[in-house]
Amino acid sequence: MSAFVVTTCCSGPTSPGRPALGREGSTKCSLSRRDLLRSLALTPAVLLMPKTTYAQTITDDAVGYEFTVPDSFKENNTVLSGGRKLYLYVKDDVNVSAIATPIPGDFQKLTSFGSVDNVANTILPKEVSGKMNKVTARPDTYIFDYQIKPPNQPEKHLITLFTIRPGQYIVTLTAQANAENFAAQETQIRSIVDSFSLAKLPGY
Repeated sequence: MSAFVVTTCCSGPTSPGRPALGREGSTKCSLSRRDLLRSLALTPAVLLMPKTTYAQTITDDAVGYEFTVPDSFKENNTVLSGGRKLYLYVKDDVNVSAIATPIPGDFQKLTSFGSVDNVANTILPKEVSGKMNKVTARPDTYIFDYQIKPPNQPEKHLITLFTIRPGQYIVTLTAQANAENFAAQETQIRSIVDSFSLAKLPGY
């Protein structure tokens, strides 16, 4: 199994005078807000999930989030540029992933990246073969249900959740399956996404 990952050059919140991520005139980061969101949404690879019992709770104590996956999934975590940890849990050709990426200090809401519709157009641009099935906006959380057809690969059906630790991190959780098998796996996939939570930490 392979995963495709696009990394960013941002290593932490901004300091006074540092250009914000993706803003016009920025010289500190090679990726715009559009590129960042798209790369985060497409971090994991294809998944197909058999039914099983949820038992593993994966917790990132530093950022303060957690989610659950079936106990039969194996850990395949890795560290990306800037010390960012990619949580990746796999069984056969199945995976679920989560990652927290540092953002500028003045990004206090998800709307700093645009409205939910703007972000939807970012992760599924017109030049990509696919469709957006559903867009959900909750306080400080965007959820996208969409399909894409990567070149030379089966069509994928994904659910991606974005949330924000204001001025610190944007956190992304993505689960996906081959589109032709999604209906059989839908309940379990949505349960994993629904299990995600962002804790209330001191100082946030």
